[in-house]
Amino acid sequence: MNQSKNAIILHGTGCSPDSYWFPSISKHLSRLGYDVWVPQLPDPEFPDLSKQLPVALSGIYNENTILIGHSSGGHSF
Repeated sequence: MNQSKNAIILHGTGCSPDSYWFPSISKHLSRLGYDVWVPQLPDPEFPDLSKQLPVALSGIYNENTILIGHSSGGHSF
């Protein structure tokens, strides 16, 4: 079974999917054939793992998935 390549990028405290290098790396990974997902995590100013984890887990994961977490976004994984 050929599974698609996925990349999931989670932002850190006070950030959004449009912050820092997230848009540029998303475009780069897309050009390499990855399906990229950069969700807006809830309450980015006051991260709460109990609220962020369900969002992070709602992505598509398989053995070809790359997980990228910036700052507190890495903690969500």
